[in-house]
Amino acid sequence: MRDLISSQETGGLLRPKVTVCMATYNGARFLKQQIDSILTQLNSRDELIVVDDASTDDTWKLLCNIQDERIRLFRNGKNTGVVPTFERAVSGATGDYIFLSDQDDVWLQNKVKQVLLVFENDSSVSLVMTNSIMIDENDRSLKMRKFTPENPAKLGLMQTLIRNLYQGSLMAFRRDILQAVLPFPKGIPMHDSWIGLVNCMIGKTFYLDEVLLYYRRHDANVTGDERASTWRMAADRCKLLISFTKRYLHLLSIRQRLKHCSESSS
Repeated sequence: MRDLISSQETGGLLRPKVTVCMATYNGARFLKQQIDSILTQLNSRDELIVVDDASTDDTWKLLCNIQDERIRLFRNGKNTGVVPTFERAVSGATGDYIFLSDQDDVWLQNKVKQVLLVFENDSSVSLVMTNSIMIDENDRSLKMRKFTPENPAKLGLMQTLIRNLYQGSLMAFRRDILQAVLPFPKGIPMHDSWIGLVNCMIGKTFYLDEVLLYYRRHDANVTGDERASTWRMAADRCKLLISFTKRYLHLLSIRQRLKHCSESSS
């Protein structure tokens, strides 16, 4: 059954509402290009929520100068970090499907359409992950994909506890899982690993093996630092496991509730 809650009518077809959540911090250099690539894919009732984490460059000025009613802007009074900033954005989402976005990438023109088709074709899917190809600061392709046959998308529960492959900018999920995801536990290393882990517990992940994002690497990247030490990565795994253990019984109850709702509606 199609999820048509809060849907809108476009071209005679019912289309669920989409929320895109973005956190910004000193990202003025690439921000306009990224926002343009998103807005061209959104309908009139969709929304782009941007929370700025007290940027000190021209990011906030740039955001305020974009005249588009679909954009909802918020600004932190002080710098709080990427995880709390994304939590604020996601907490305000009103869409049926929520996409996460970095401030410096570029969405391919069919990203939203292709992801929504997955949700529409399988009502049991609660989160979709896609593929990406890396570009540099000058939009040149580095010919490096996130997932390859040699590095496949292993997105199961145990794999995620050992090594997280969930990436927020490649992720979209049904708003149903928000009741389990929020609030983000204090001290987790990143929001995307937490969302992916929770979904492994209560829902179903679908990997769509299509490149739908140009993932930009440059000297000022805020998230996704592959240079983190082995010690740091081990410490982050421990923090994630502790947070997951504390929330385990709560997640079990939500999983049972969602299962019951699914059986009742089928």
